[in-house]
Amino acid sequence: MEWGAYFVHITAEDIDRWMNENRQDILRYIEFLNKDTAFGWVNPQNKTRLSRCPFLYKKDKSEYFCLIHNTKPKRCKDYSCAISE
Repeated sequence: MEWGAYFVHITAEDIDRWMNENRQDILRYIEFLNKDTAFGWVNPQNKTRLSRCPFLYKKDKSEYFCLIHNTKPKRCKDYSCAISE
Protein backbone atom coordinates (compact mmCIF):
# COMPACT_ATOMS: atom_id res chain seq x y z
CA MET A 1 0.00 0.00 0.00
CA GLU A 2 1.36 3.40 -0.95
CA TRP A 3 1.91 5.91 1.85
CA GLY A 4 -1.28 7.84 2.50
CA ALA A 5 -3.70 5.37 0.88
CA TYR A 6 -6.54 5.93 3.32
CA PHE A 7 -9.66 7.94 4.00
CA VAL A 8 -9.21 10.88 6.33
CA HIS A 9 -12.12 11.61 8.65
CA ILE A 10 -13.27 15.17 8.05
CA THR A 11 -14.91 16.91 11.01
CA ALA A 12 -17.91 19.23 10.91
CA GLU A 13 -15.53 22.00 12.01
CA ASP A 14 -13.30 21.31 9.01
CA ILE A 15 -16.30 21.52 6.67
CA ASP A 16 -17.60 24.72 8.28
CA ARG A 17 -14.16 26.34 8.09
CA TRP A 18 -13.69 25.44 4.43
CA MET A 19 -17.18 26.63 3.56
CA ASN A 20 -16.53 29.95 5.34
CA GLU A 21 -13.18 30.23 3.53
CA ASN A 22 -14.87 29.33 0.23
CA ARG A 23 -12.37 26.50 -0.25
CA GLN A 24 -14.10 24.65 -3.07
CA ASP A 25 -10.65 23.42 -4.08
CA ILE A 26 -10.65 21.32 -0.90
CA LEU A 27 -14.35 20.50 -0.65
CA ARG A 28 -14.42 18.87 -4.08
CA TYR A 29 -12.13 16.12 -2.74
CA ILE A 30 -14.53 15.24 0.12
CA GLU A 31 -17.08 12.45 0.14
CA PHE A 32 -20.12 13.36 2.22
CA LEU A 33 -21.83 10.30 3.65
CA ASN A 34 -24.40 12.37 5.55
CA LYS A 35 -24.57 15.79 7.18
CA ASP A 36 -22.32 14.70 10.06
CA THR A 37 -19.90 12.34 8.31
CA ALA A 38 -17.42 13.11 5.58
CA PHE A 39 -14.17 11.61 4.38
CA GLY A 40 -11.32 12.69 2.13
CA TRP A 41 -9.62 12.19 -0.22
CA VAL A 42 -11.55 11.13 -3.30
CA ASN A 43 -11.29 11.82 -7.01
CA PRO A 44 -13.74 14.68 -7.67
CA GLN A 45 -14.82 13.16 -11.00
CA ASN A 46 -15.67 9.59 -10.01
CA LYS A 47 -15.46 9.61 -6.16
CA THR A 48 -12.91 6.79 -6.05
CA ARG A 49 -10.40 6.81 -3.22
CA LEU A 50 -7.13 8.56 -3.97
CA SER A 51 -3.88 6.81 -3.11
CA ARG A 52 -2.54 9.92 -1.37
CA CYS A 53 -3.55 13.34 -0.21
CA PRO A 54 -4.02 15.68 -3.19
CA PHE A 55 -2.52 18.52 -1.16
CA LEU A 56 0.74 16.78 -0.26
CA TYR A 57 3.51 18.18 -2.42
CA LYS A 58 6.75 16.23 -2.78
CA LYS A 59 9.67 18.65 -3.05
CA ASP A 60 12.35 15.97 -3.36
CA LYS A 61 13.04 12.40 -2.21
CA SER A 62 12.71 13.23 1.48
CA GLU A 63 10.82 16.54 1.72
CA TYR A 64 7.06 16.93 1.59
CA PHE A 65 4.91 20.02 2.08
CA CYS A 66 1.23 20.44 2.87
CA LEU A 67 -0.30 22.86 0.38
CA ILE A 68 -3.23 23.56 2.72
CA HIS A 69 -1.21 23.69 5.94
CA ASN A 70 -3.04 26.74 7.36
CA THR A 71 -6.44 25.07 7.00
CA LYS A 72 -5.68 21.34 6.92
CA PRO A 73 -8.12 18.84 8.50
CA LYS A 74 -8.11 18.26 12.25
CA ARG A 75 -6.96 14.69 11.66
CA CYS A 76 -3.85 15.96 9.91
CA LYS A 77 -3.22 18.62 12.57
CA ASP A 78 -3.32 15.88 15.22
CA TYR A 79 -0.92 13.64 13.29
CA SER A 80 2.55 13.55 14.78
CA CYS A 81 5.29 13.05 12.24
CA ALA A 82 8.54 12.17 13.94
CA ILE A 83 11.64 10.39 12.77
CA SER A 84 13.60 8.42 15.33
CA GLU A 85 17.24 7.57 14.81
